[in-house]
Amino acid sequence: LTLAKCPHVLIAGTTGSGKSYWMHNAIRWSIAQGFWSIVFDPKYNEFSEYVGQSRVLHFSDKQAIAAQTESLVELMDSRFKILAAAKCKDILEYCQTGQPMDPLVLFVDEYADLVMQCGKDWTENIQRLAQKGRAAGIHILLATQAPTAKLLNGELKANFPVRIAFKTANTVSSRVVLESNVAASLAGYGDGVVIDEAGKIFRFKGYLKNILPINFTKQLYRRVAQ
Repeated sequence: LTLAKCPHVLIAGTTGSGKSYWMHNAIRWSIAQGFWSIVFDPKYNEFSEYVGQSRVLHFSDKQAIAAQTESLVELMDSRFKILAAAKCKDILEYCQTGQPMDPLVLFVDEYADLVMQCGKDWTENIQRLAQKGRAAGIHILLATQAPTAKLLNGELKANFPVRIAFKTANTVSSRVVLESNVAASLAGYGDGVVIDEAGKIFRFKGYLKNILPINFTKQLYRRVAQ
């Protein structure tokens, strides 16, 4: 999976399913790539280790999260004006002209909780970013423990064709994410299913291990890339 093929990803799973470990690895990958990484962490300490890291912005307070989301929408709109002036349809074409425009990855944890805390305006801004952000190089990885049909409506899911489900609490939650019951029967602890951009479902097995120090992980990803 790459940002070109899956610009936005939906991740769901119960406590202990492996969802948070997956998010940690995704954040570390983004940091190692040199992308701007913005982390919405309403638990305050789930991803607090990234505070102070280069090109990482970490937010936990609901007012700060709402304000930052508005700023991302403004950034997206300003990038579209730059692309239009350069006669480029997206960030890839623009960068091919030799002009810089850095990709940005937004990591949203506990989406259901943030919807309740931040309200309708915030939810609509997330929807706008999901609808239009891809061309401007803004990508969203959105995680939730409680995937309900009301929370993840058809309009939102249409912008998240790539979805990852770890073990869900029941078949209803599994169907909301995958249109399949399979996630309810997963073993947990890294056992997961991904539906790709073509709609094909693949099962994978991750493993849970103590999180490595952030600087070591960055060096490891860079060595692998080389």
